Amino acid sequence: MKKKISRKGLNFRPDYNLPTKCRSYNKDYSLTGYDRGHLPSNASFDYDRKIQKETFLMSNIAPQKPQLNRRYWAKIEKFTRHLAVKYKQIEVVTGVCGSKGKIKNDVNIPAWWYKV
Repeated sequence: MKKKISRKGLNFRPDYNLPTKCRSYNKDYSLTGYDRGHLPSNASFDYDRKIQKETFLMSNIAPQKPQLNRRYWAKIEKFTRHLAVKYKQIEVVTGVCGSKGKIKNDVNIPAWWYKV
């Protein structure tokens, strides 16, 4: 097994490859009650610093209630990493759909998260 790369020094940042009107920023999440939930988990890519940095692009983030992000979603991510180790390689599709409203800067709050 490869040595895990620490996430130390990695920060959420805007994705400047997106048009300005489509970008989100850290400040969009301030005082909203939502966490910045990773779509591709950082820990799933802790073997490659370049990919790991991309998990911190705001285009790979969506608003997630703390209870979901820190508990249930974290368990799902841990389970997928377990399967990847067990089977040596897996393909995972993660996404969001629907809307529960918006936070700052018109950022959509997903109604549902999925991981297949």
